[in-house]
Amino acid sequence: MKEICVLSGKGGAGKTSIVASIAILLANRSIVACDCDVDAPNLALLLGNPNKIYCERISASEKAFVLSSRCRSCKKCLNTCRFNAISWDDEISKPDIKRFLCEGCGACAYTCPSNAIEIHPTDTGKVCLSESDHGFSIVTGQLKLGETGSGKIVDAVRRKASEVGRVEDAELILLDSAAGIGCPVISSIKATDHVIIIAEANMVALNDFRRTLQLVRHFKIPHSIIINKWDINKDVSKKIESFAQESDIPVLGKIPYTITFIEALANLTPAVLYDPRLEKTFEIILNNLWGGHMKSLKEGEKVARYSTYANIALTLMKGIVGLLSGSLALIADAIHSLVDIFASVTVYIGLKLSQKKPDELFPYGYYRIETFASLIISVIIIITGFEIGMESFSYILHPSKIMLPSLALLITLISVFISYFFAVYKEKIGRKIKSQALVNDGRHSLLDVVSSMIVFFGILFEYLGLRGFQGFAGILIAILIIYLGLKFARYDILVLLDACIDQKSLQTLEKTVLGVKGVEGIHDVRVRRSGPYLFAELHLELERGTSLKEIENIISEINNKVKEKIPSMDHIIIQPETPPKDYMLIAAPLKDNKGLDSTISPHFGKADYFIIASVKDDRIQDSKIIENPARELEKKRGIKAAELLKDEGIDVLIVDHLSEGPSYVLSQHILGTAKPKGSSLEDIILNAYRKFR
Repeated sequence: MKEICVLSGKGGAGKTSIVASIAILLANRSIVACDCDVDAPNLALLLGNPNKIYCERISASEKAFVLSSRCRSCKKCLNTCRFNAISWDDEISKPDIKRFLCEGCGACAYTCPSNAIEIHPTDTGKVCLSESDHGFSIVTGQLKLGETGSGKIVDAVRRKASEVGRVEDAELILLDSAAGIGCPVISSIKATDHVIIIAEANMVALNDFRRTLQLVRHFKIPHSIIINKWDINKDVSKKIESFAQESDIPVLGKIPYTITFIEALANLTPAVLYDPRLEKTFEIILNNLWGGHMKSLKEGEKVARYSTYANIALTLMKGIVGLLSGSLALIADAIHSLVDIFASVTVYIGLKLSQKKPDELFPYGYYRIETFASLIISVIIIITGFEIGMESFSYILHPSKIMLPSLALLITLISVFISYFFAVYKEKIGRKIKSQALVNDGRHSLLDVVSSMIVFFGILFEYLGLRGFQGFAGILIAILIIYLGLKFARYDILVLLDACIDQKSLQTLEKTVLGVKGVEGIHDVRVRRSGPYLFAELHLELERGTSLKEIENIISEINNKVKEKIPSMDHIIIQPETPPKDYMLIAAPLKDNKGLDSTISPHFGKADYFIIASVKDDRIQDSKIIENPARELEKKRGIKAAELLKDEGIDVLIVDHLSEGPSYVLSQHILGTAKPKGSSLEDIILNAYRKFR
């Protein structure tokens, strides 16, 4: 499943109308449309305002809330807020927090002596899933008026779109980005497979286009251009096209200015449905766009095809001239070129088949056909090495007289130059698209250069009277060819056997995953190559108590960052888990320090001591008693005590009652709390253990 994002440097460039029309024409494929313009979402409107299946509330920021029952009206919070979000309500003699000014920094809560102000997540937006009348799902985000955190809402929209896409086995997620270059745009384009930039043909839009292009290039995302309203200023349109050509940026198409385009928007209808004449324009765009994620394979396919044509021409020339001149070496080289034709055809077929969509029989795709093609080429290289060696040995035993030496030398030189050009070209494109088969074919073409050079000097020296030279040189080259063929074949066999040979990508994967916040560790990391793409599996170690939503966010961030660092990564299977513990740490507040004969304290924050017991197999293995340094504090005793126990890594807390502050501190880090039940401290601890084991 690939993600293509449509972006413009400013609003009103026709971006959403273009996305809607593209979505309509791709409706026969499995796609998910996604509106990331959460400040002003309107893609669903253009697609018929479909009925929402459901909406999910999103919290992307925090705000301060006053607990009036605790407030002592000391007014200390008034001088704390630097955002002027707190005013005084004289009627009730309590602070009044202005919701839209509050940044949720927590300074007021920290300074409040009576713990009357708390910081809580607030409802800042929603993500909705709809079903269009055209057979595809639409995911939309909406930021609430006056709220912040649009980038986080966009992240939530994209996560939902990915989830829907996986369920529906979608080929493509089509993203309608926010306009401009700000945070929601960055969240829209990061880790996508391709960005389409909408550029209008006017000078202001040209500057916006350049800013947008700079942003996309910063994230190193493949990109292309659509020029909208190209005919309102043809000079600017030409400048954009020239710039695109100089910068090697594909222009997918040009959309003319037409009043029906605007009328379609006013009637909330995709342009291609309102004016069928526009359908041809968008079909041109789609022909250039669809399969954009396969562009690399198509480029390799084109190189292999041209190489085949060149080899056919060389084979005919060398074969005809070899027969006319009586040069066995040139005839052997022609046979060698015939083998090259078979190799190029093999690469072409491999790259062509690699582009087939995954199906029920091949759920991971057909990429490995490309590796199999590479193995065939490696075998051909080995056979060719033996062929050249045998021909060279035969030439030493039976040197022959050459007719038409000048013509034979000319044809051999032409073969050298053509083979060298394709050798460099194929290896360059092969490295660019990460196709080992094409790289191997390029190296094989370098061997063609060497082979043709041997033939050239053999014919030249024989013409000068130095017989046998070509045979000895040919045997040395044959040994080199066989060595390279074995080296390539070994690599291909290891790939087909799922050996982990890409250690650099493995190290990059591990470093990237461990750099994500919330990841404690990883194990059982596996990376395998399939054609030009990588597939990975790993087990993710997370903190105990990590919520399901946090796990989803961590996995989404891992996917985005890994695909950003390793563009050839096609799919990652992530198994989240908490580190296994064969024991449980149980804490309880104490009045005194008498070991297991101590007395439970009814107070949490005011307790003099805490016992922390390690329990395993229904027995207390070890225990320690620590002082509670928070008991002397005037305020936030419970919170400080909770932070102390959190740092100790406890699993269960024995307590009769826990207030909101300490409960919030421990909620994401412990299994839960247990009320003290038992006749002794030991019984109380073991009863708490049995509750959670």
